[in-house]
Amino acid sequence: MGDISPINKSVSKLGYKKGKIDPFSLDDKLSYDPDDFYVRSTDGRGHNENVQIKLPPEVINQMSSVVLSGCIPEYGNSIQNLIRNAIVHQVKKDLDRIDSGDLTKRVNEWIYRTKIKMIRDAVADREKLVTEMEEGLADVATKKDWNALDQLIQEGEEAVEILESPYKEKAMQHLAIYRTRLKNR
Repeated sequence: MGDISPINKSVSKLGYKKGKIDPFSLDDKLSYDPDDFYVRSTDGRGHNENVQIKLPPEVINQMSSVVLSGCIPEYGNSIQNLIRNAIVHQVKKDLDRIDSGDLTKRVNEWIYRTKIKMIRDAVADREKLVTEMEEGLADVATKKDWNALDQLIQEGEEAVEILESPYKEKAMQHLAIYRTRLKNR
């Protein structure tokens, strides 16, 4: 019987036997060791799932360099072993972050920043709409195109209904000024 491989040593160290601790069961805190390599392709009962992913060539090249270096014998000659190991460690890290509330906090902060940005963008859009409406009315009034001015005022009065304060009031003031100019021409 030859030497026990480092993988088998770590699995034995964890006490993995059928029906006992499974090193892939990341919810069992006793079974996970950040220094171990998780390269098996099946669980304790021989079950597995296929997953296909696409990666950029530079990542594949870096993974190949790691595997082919031979510095980590647990990977053998298989990039798949490296990927399985990386996935198990990342999933464990993510589960710990979720348990600690850190991930929830970061997601809530991101949502808050996104909402603030949306509000700022909405304010800028409304300010731009009012400014463009006023510029359009001024341009047509300067050209004394009264029919076009009347049409723009009517369209503006319909469009302004979707605005809320203070933009609605500001737009209504502009429309009233040009409605008065149109009547007094």
